[in-house]
Amino acid sequence: MSSKDFLTTLYESGISTEELRLLYLDETVGLKIWDEGVGEFDAKPNPYIAYSHIELKEALRALPPGEAWDYDREEIELTRQALRVAERTAIEALTTATFIALGYSAGSKGKLVAITPDQWRFVDLDFDQGVAQGEAAHYAGLKCIEQATLSKEDQELLKSALTLTETPQPPLSPFLSFFTVGATCWADITLRLVKDNFVEVGGPAKKVKVNLDSLRLMNKTQQKTNTSFDLLLRIGKRPGVTTAYKQQISRLRKKLRTSLGTNEDPFSLHGKRYTSVFKFIDDRKAADERAKADAVHVPYDDTQHYNTSGGDPDRSYDDENDPAGEWLNEHGG
Repeated sequence: MSSKDFLTTLYESGISTEELRLLYLDETVGLKIWDEGVGEFDAKPNPYIAYSHIELKEALRALPPGEAWDYDREEIELTRQALRVAERTAIEALTTATFIALGYSAGSKGKLVAITPDQWRFVDLDFDQGVAQGEAAHYAGLKCIEQATLSKEDQELLKSALTLTETPQPPLSPFLSFFTVGATCWADITLRLVKDNFVEVGGPAKKVKVNLDSLRLMNKTQQKTNTSFDLLLRIGKRPGVTTAYKQQISRLRKKLRTSLGTNEDPFSLHGKRYTSVFKFIDDRKAADERAKADAVHVPYDDTQHYNTSGGDPDRSYDDENDPAGEWLNEHGG
């Protein structure tokens, strides 16, 4: 069987990304109502537990105003939270190769490919639509296969297919990681922007100065900072950014995690606002401002006589034992 036929057969037996998410969804999530008869809280069936993000949004929009529907609003929000947890777990399953995703690659002219586990650090996966997109990759029509269900022969064939479609990623800076700066979490980290597109990454043990490209915050084509950098500036300053930037935050999160070699989340969600867990300092203008502060301004006083030659005006240089003094003596200066 050719590699193409093998992947097609495998693809046809796969599950959708929605079904993958459902495997990790806590279906017990929902409101609990006090039952007077038994004297305890009784779990109420959640009518929205099988809904997608799009369906939840439409259901929330369709609810009539008023307190009578507050329970439904709470159920919808609880379901949204459960979906996000399930999606993080599903991504972890793809990253660790518990499941392998297959899809049609825009970079391979629509060819069906097996997606390597490392790719999930660089793309955003839309579970509802079954598409994944990043700066250098775009996959559609995704289906997932659990590796443990495959025979050893099929696992070897799949491994070969993954090797063929593997996309090398730019190497991380060998000097930059949680380990090298002595950090165990993002709260230990300080990102300090300095001049000329450099950033100082500080931790409990040391500070490392690297180019912004080491954090994937540069547009290499235009040789300037990219939109993720612009978002970092906004989220690094309180009160952060709203959940309207969810997709952009997801991309920035992947870049920072990958750049520092950690799975820790650099952002926290407070209500409807994302803020940075790490300390952020924009020090790009600090050097210029310090130079201005150190400069001493002496006002010119036209009542004073200033010696612009830099020497003593009353001193005779005729007897100086140097070439200039010799010339003066010889020419009667």
